[in-house]
Amino acid sequence: MKKNINLAPQEMYDGLKRKYIVLKSDTGEAVEDCFVLRPQIDEAAIAALKAYAETTKNTQLAADIIQWINDIEKSFLTLTAEIDSKKAQLLKNNYAQTNASIYETLAEIGRLTAERDRIYGDDTTEVCFILTDNEFFYEVAGFLGDDAGFSDINGTPLHIGDTVHFQSGVNSGYDRLVLNRLVTSDMVTRFDAIKSADASQYELKDTFNAGFTVEVIDCKSVLAKLEKANKQAAKQRPNKENIER
Repeated sequence: MKKNINLAPQEMYDGLKRKYIVLKSDTGEAVEDCFVLRPQIDEAAIAALKAYAETTKNTQLAADIIQWINDIEKSFLTLTAEIDSKKAQLLKNNYAQTNASIYETLAEIGRLTAERDRIYGDDTTEVCFILTDNEFFYEVAGFLGDDAGFSDINGTPLHIGDTVHFQSGVNSGYDRLVLNRLVTSDMVTRFDAIKSADASQYELKDTFNAGFTVEVIDCKSVLAKLEKANKQAAKQRPNKENIER
């Protein structure tokens, strides 16, 4: 087994390689020929551990492994629920929020997303669409890929960021991005709208005929900007000790 392990620098090889040094906790002696599983950052490790728990004759070990996995998966679901709650808060209270409070909530969504990503080693993002008239109007219009709550005339479920094509009425021939306020269930029916593109292929040009400017905001980017601003503010804040002197 040892002769088959690739010892090249880990960034040069994605296969089986020496990536960790494992020591016995009681003697500090190095352990050879072992494989490290990290279920907090690797979904494949969870599958492997479940298979091990089902196979081992050590019932206590099996129970502990299953509990460990359940705790990890529960954390993921809890963070997802918190993210969904923050999104719902933004969409429900659009008229009662200031621009600053909207950005603070988007930053919190970014923080929760980053924390959730650390569980399985993912790199996901929550993308928010903002409608504005560049004067007074500023409204959250949904999050990319979320369920829009209605379907096109063919019964195809629509999601925020999908594109629909209007086939009749005053909007006939136009494509429109599915965002809150820009496309409604009633509009789909009146203008015989059909889905023409998936949310992953959205183009902002399909909102230009709607009378609003659409801003696309990555929640993690908002978090990064807020953290940077807070650090700069802390540096500029007068030192209390110097003031007292």
